[in-house]
Amino acid sequence: MNQQNEAQQGQMEQQPERNAHKAFSRRKFLLQASAVSVPVVLSLKSGKAWGCVELNCTPGETSLSNSGSAVASATSEKNPNAYERPQWSSMSQIISAFNVDFDDWLLSTFKAVLCTYETKRQSGRTYYRYTQLTCDMYSFNTWWNQVKKGSSALIVTNAPTSKLASNRQWVTSAPVTYNKNNSRMPANCNSVLVKGNTDASKLCPGMTGQVGAILKGGDTPEKYAIAAIIGSIWERHPEYTARYGSDKCFPEPQALIDAYWNAKAEGRLKDLHSLFKLYMSPL
Repeated sequence: MNQQNEAQQGQMEQQPERNAHKAFSRRKFLLQASAVSVPVVLSLKSGKAWGCVELNCTPGETSLSNSGSAVASATSEKNPNAYERPQWSSMSQIISAFNVDFDDWLLSTFKAVLCTYETKRQSGRTYYRYTQLTCDMYSFNTWWNQVKKGSSALIVTNAPTSKLASNRQWVTSAPVTYNKNNSRMPANCNSVLVKGNTDASKLCPGMTGQVGAILKGGDTPEKYAIAAIIGSIWERHPEYTARYGSDKCFPEPQALIDAYWNAKAEGRLKDLHSLFKLYMSPL
């Protein structure tokens, strides 16, 4: 996170580390997890894929009666540590990090005018012709790989003479070399650049709208699914891990994306909604 906001954002980094492995008792779990969330918990293919979740139950137990029995068995006194509730960052923390970092600080390199250039000698002088290096939000990796090459052909302060290749002119303005070590990688997932106006369907198939609008919108399954995906991406971002370490509480982004897709296909978005709300609530 940017240094101006590190104090403001401190809880986001510290709370998951403090709470990620707090055991959640059988009584507390059954009281706070709404009934509709139980089938989703039990349908997870692997507890370990969900961070702190360890429910040693048979996947696919979807009736409420069977689910309640399975949870009670998995969290019985003979197996007291079978379930540890994940403590994800709260919704307010995720929205704050998104506003300050995803939609601002991490975009500094993305917003810069980066160009490639070519040279020629004529009448004893050196001429330069610049071409702007543009980024397709949904082919992020292609752009980022070019930026990270950091060759002398990449510059940061020179504007291209024209965005149209056919109109580019040879000029005498020498390039200002771009230092690749100053590159700041925008938040991204599966070659999709993640910021406020990202098409949510590009990040998570089956969703409609823009990422920022969903995240800051009404209380919906999509809001919590997007928030979880954002939290997962941020925990794995190099700017985050360099400052706060590699401990994870959120599942992998793809596991969350798959969970949303499967829940939608099976008519269980209400269940997923309840479960994610539980994980983003204080202990």
